[in-house]
Amino acid sequence: MEIPDLVVKKVETQSDERSMINRSIELDILAEDSSGKLYDIEVENPDSRAIPERARYHSAVLDSNRLEKAKRFEELPETYIIFITKGDPLGTGLQLCHVERVIMEQKKLFNDRGHIIYASMKYADETPLGQMLHDFLCTNPQEMLCEELAKAADYLKNDDKGVSEMCEVMEKLINVDRRNAILELLNAGVSREVIMKSYKITKEELEELIAPLASD
Repeated sequence: MEIPDLVVKKVETQSDERSMINRSIELDILAEDSSGKLYDIEVENPDSRAIPERARYHSAVLDSNRLEKAKRFEELPETYIIFITKGDPLGTGLQLCHVERVIMEQKKLFNDRGHIIYASMKYADETPLGQMLHDFLCTNPQEMLCEELAKAADYLKNDDKGVSEMCEVMEKLINVDRRNAILELLNAGVSREVIMKSYKITKEELEELIAPLASD
Protein backbone atom coordinates (compact mmCIF):
# COMPACT_ATOMS: atom_id res chain seq x y z
CA MET A 1 0.00 0.00 0.00
CA GLU A 2 2.95 2.29 0.77
CA ILE A 3 0.91 4.53 3.09
CA PRO A 4 3.10 4.77 6.23
CA ASP A 5 0.78 7.22 8.01
CA LEU A 6 -2.37 5.14 7.41
CA VAL A 7 -4.67 5.24 10.44
CA VAL A 8 -7.39 2.57 10.57
CA LYS A 9 -10.58 3.87 12.20
CA LYS A 10 -12.75 0.75 12.09
CA VAL A 11 -12.31 -2.93 11.22
CA GLU A 12 -14.97 -5.61 10.67
CA THR A 13 -14.24 -9.29 10.10
CA GLN A 14 -16.60 -11.51 8.09
CA SER A 15 -18.64 -8.45 7.11
CA ASP A 16 -21.88 -9.32 5.31
CA GLU A 17 -22.65 -7.47 2.07
CA ARG A 18 -26.18 -8.72 1.46
CA SER A 19 -28.39 -8.59 -1.58
CA MET A 20 -32.05 -9.59 -1.50
CA ILE A 21 -32.01 -10.38 -5.24
CA ASN A 22 -28.46 -11.00 -6.45
CA ARG A 23 -25.51 -12.87 -5.00
CA SER A 24 -24.42 -11.80 -1.52
CA ILE A 25 -20.81 -11.89 -0.37
CA GLU A 26 -19.03 -12.06 2.97
CA LEU A 27 -15.88 -9.98 3.27
CA ASP A 28 -12.90 -11.40 5.17
CA ILE A 29 -11.94 -7.96 6.52
CA LEU A 30 -13.59 -4.60 5.90
CA ALA A 31 -11.57 -1.65 7.21
CA GLU A 32 -12.19 2.09 7.10
CA ASP A 33 -9.43 4.65 7.57
CA SER A 34 -9.58 8.11 9.12
CA SER A 35 -10.34 9.72 5.74
CA GLY A 36 -13.30 7.41 4.94
CA LYS A 37 -11.53 5.14 2.46
CA LEU A 38 -12.72 1.51 2.56
CA TYR A 39 -10.47 -1.55 2.34
CA ASP A 40 -11.84 -5.02 1.54
CA ILE A 41 -9.03 -7.45 2.37
CA GLU A 42 -9.47 -11.02 1.14
CA VAL A 43 -7.09 -13.92 1.78
CA GLU A 44 -7.79 -16.08 -1.27
CA ASN A 45 -6.91 -19.76 -0.98
CA PRO A 46 -6.83 -21.47 -3.38
CA ASP A 47 -5.61 -18.99 -5.99
CA SER A 48 -8.41 -20.09 -8.32
CA ARG A 49 -10.76 -17.94 -6.23
CA ALA A 50 -8.76 -14.79 -6.99
CA ILE A 51 -10.04 -14.32 -10.53
CA PRO A 52 -10.45 -10.78 -11.94
CA GLU A 53 -14.23 -11.14 -12.13
CA ARG A 54 -14.37 -11.84 -8.40
CA ALA A 55 -12.40 -8.68 -7.65
CA ARG A 56 -14.72 -6.74 -9.97
CA TYR A 57 -17.81 -8.08 -8.17
CA HIS A 58 -16.43 -7.27 -4.73
CA SER A 59 -15.80 -3.71 -5.90
CA ALA A 60 -19.29 -3.39 -7.37
CA VAL A 61 -21.05 -4.76 -4.27
CA LEU A 62 -19.02 -2.53 -1.98
CA ASP A 63 -20.12 0.49 -4.03
CA SER A 64 -23.77 -0.51 -4.34
CA ASN A 65 -24.18 -0.77 -0.55
CA ARG A 66 -22.57 2.59 0.18
CA LEU A 67 -24.65 5.17 -1.69
CA GLU A 68 -27.99 6.13 -0.19
CA LYS A 69 -30.90 7.49 -2.23
CA ALA A 70 -30.56 11.14 -3.30
CA LYS A 71 -26.81 11.04 -2.62
CA ARG A 72 -24.45 12.30 -5.33
CA PHE A 73 -22.14 9.83 -7.06
CA GLU A 74 -19.20 11.97 -5.98
CA GLU A 75 -20.00 10.93 -2.41
CA LEU A 76 -19.00 7.32 -3.06
CA PRO A 77 -16.05 6.44 -0.84
CA GLU A 78 -12.69 5.55 -2.34
CA THR A 79 -12.34 1.77 -2.19
CA TYR A 80 -9.52 -0.76 -2.25
CA ILE A 81 -10.14 -4.44 -3.00
CA ILE A 82 -7.03 -6.29 -1.80
CA PHE A 83 -6.53 -9.96 -2.68
CA ILE A 84 -3.75 -11.70 -0.74
CA THR A 85 -2.82 -14.90 -2.56
CA LYS A 86 -0.49 -17.80 -1.91
CA GLY A 87 0.66 -18.04 -5.51
CA ASP A 88 0.65 -15.79 -8.56
CA PRO A 89 -2.85 -16.03 -10.07
CA LEU A 90 -2.23 -13.17 -12.53
CA GLY A 91 1.10 -14.64 -13.71
CA THR A 92 2.94 -11.32 -13.38
CA GLY A 93 5.92 -12.45 -11.30
CA LEU A 94 5.30 -9.45 -9.03
CA GLN A 95 4.78 -9.24 -5.30
CA LEU A 96 2.31 -6.37 -5.65
CA CYS A 97 -0.02 -5.59 -8.58
CA HIS A 98 -2.08 -2.40 -8.71
CA VAL A 99 -5.08 -2.70 -11.04
CA GLU A 100 -6.67 0.53 -12.30
CA ARG A 101 -9.10 1.59 -15.02
CA VAL A 102 -7.41 3.63 -17.72
CA ILE A 103 -8.35 5.66 -20.79
CA MET A 104 -6.67 3.40 -23.32
CA GLU A 105 -6.21 6.02 -26.05
CA GLN A 106 -4.29 8.31 -23.72
CA LYS A 107 -2.81 5.77 -21.28
CA LYS A 108 -4.28 7.96 -18.58
CA LEU A 109 -5.97 6.99 -15.32
CA PHE A 110 -9.78 7.08 -15.32
CA ASN A 111 -9.72 8.17 -11.66
CA ASP A 112 -12.95 6.56 -10.50
CA ARG A 113 -11.29 6.04 -7.08
CA GLY A 114 -11.92 2.29 -7.19
CA HIS A 115 -8.72 0.29 -6.79
CA ILE A 116 -7.82 -3.42 -6.92
CA ILE A 117 -4.55 -4.75 -5.49
CA TYR A 118 -3.11 -8.27 -5.67
CA ALA A 119 -0.42 -9.17 -3.10
CA SER A 120 1.39 -12.48 -3.61
CA MET A 121 2.86 -14.42 -0.68
CA LYS A 122 4.95 -16.30 -3.24
CA TYR A 123 7.28 -13.31 -3.64
CA ALA A 124 7.72 -12.37 0.03
CA ASP A 125 11.00 -10.53 0.62
CA GLU A 126 12.72 -8.53 3.38
CA THR A 127 10.56 -5.42 2.98
CA PRO A 128 7.87 -4.72 5.63
CA LEU A 129 5.20 -5.85 3.14
CA GLY A 130 7.19 -8.96 2.23
CA GLN A 131 7.61 -9.87 5.90
CA MET A 132 3.87 -9.51 6.47
CA LEU A 133 3.12 -11.73 3.46
CA HIS A 134 5.65 -14.28 4.77
CA ASP A 135 3.82 -14.38 8.10
CA PHE A 136 0.52 -15.24 6.44
CA LEU A 137 2.07 -18.61 5.53
CA CYS A 138 3.41 -19.31 9.03
CA THR A 139 1.63 -21.63 11.42
CA ASN A 140 4.32 -21.24 14.08
CA PRO A 141 4.40 -17.78 15.72
CA GLN A 142 8.11 -18.28 16.46
CA GLU A 143 8.84 -18.19 12.71
CA MET A 144 6.97 -14.93 12.10
CA LEU A 145 8.93 -11.81 11.21
CA CYS A 146 6.42 -9.15 12.27
CA GLU A 147 6.56 -8.82 16.05
CA GLU A 148 2.96 -7.61 16.36
CA LEU A 149 1.56 -10.52 14.33
CA ALA A 150 3.74 -13.01 16.17
CA LYS A 151 2.49 -11.81 19.56
CA ALA A 152 -1.14 -11.92 18.42
CA ALA A 153 -0.77 -15.40 16.90
CA ASP A 154 0.99 -16.74 19.99
CA TYR A 155 -1.77 -15.34 22.21
CA LEU A 156 -4.54 -16.93 20.14
CA LYS A 157 -2.80 -20.32 19.84
CA ASN A 158 -1.01 -20.79 23.16
CA ASP A 159 -2.69 -18.62 25.79
CA ASP A 160 -5.74 -20.18 27.48
CA LYS A 161 -7.70 -16.94 27.28
CA GLY A 162 -6.66 -16.41 23.67
CA VAL A 163 -7.70 -19.94 22.68
CA SER A 164 -11.07 -19.36 24.36
CA GLU A 165 -11.57 -16.08 22.47
CA MET A 166 -10.69 -17.76 19.15
CA CYS A 167 -13.19 -20.56 19.85
CA GLU A 168 -15.90 -17.96 20.51
CA VAL A 169 -15.09 -16.21 17.22
CA MET A 170 -15.22 -19.51 15.30
CA GLU A 171 -18.57 -20.33 16.85
CA LYS A 172 -19.91 -16.93 15.77
CA LEU A 173 -18.63 -17.46 12.21
CA ILE A 174 -20.35 -20.84 12.01
CA ASN A 175 -23.62 -19.24 13.15
CA VAL A 176 -23.18 -16.44 10.60
CA ASP A 177 -22.87 -19.05 7.83
CA ARG A 178 -26.02 -20.80 9.07
CA ARG A 179 -27.92 -17.52 9.26
CA ASN A 180 -26.88 -16.53 5.75
CA ALA A 181 -27.94 -19.92 4.35
CA ILE A 182 -31.29 -19.78 6.16
CA LEU A 183 -31.91 -16.22 4.96
CA GLU A 184 -31.32 -17.28 1.36
CA LEU A 185 -33.79 -20.16 1.78
CA LEU A 186 -36.42 -17.87 3.29
CA ASN A 187 -35.95 -15.37 0.45
CA ALA A 188 -36.41 -18.22 -2.02
CA GLY A 189 -39.77 -19.05 -0.43
CA VAL A 190 -38.77 -22.17 1.50
CA SER A 191 -41.08 -22.65 4.48
CA ARG A 192 -39.81 -22.42 8.03
CA GLU A 193 -41.05 -25.93 8.70
CA VAL A 194 -38.86 -27.36 5.93
CA ILE A 195 -35.86 -25.34 7.15
CA MET A 196 -36.34 -26.54 10.75
CA LYS A 197 -36.53 -30.14 9.57
CA SER A 198 -33.46 -29.81 7.33
CA TYR A 199 -31.32 -28.15 10.00
CA LYS A 200 -32.80 -30.22 12.84
CA ILE A 201 -33.56 -27.12 14.90
CA THR A 202 -36.60 -26.02 16.90
CA LYS A 203 -38.80 -23.04 16.15
CA GLU A 204 -37.15 -21.15 19.02
CA GLU A 205 -33.67 -21.90 17.67
CA LEU A 206 -34.69 -20.74 14.21
CA GLU A 207 -36.07 -17.47 15.57
CA GLU A 208 -32.87 -16.94 17.53
CA LEU A 209 -30.75 -17.52 14.43
CA ILE A 210 -32.61 -15.05 12.20
CA ALA A 211 -33.26 -12.44 14.89
CA PRO A 212 -30.00 -10.50 14.15
CA LEU A 213 -30.95 -10.43 10.46
CA ALA A 214 -34.36 -8.99 11.18
CA SER A 215 -32.88 -6.14 13.20
CA ASP A 216 -30.22 -5.18 10.62
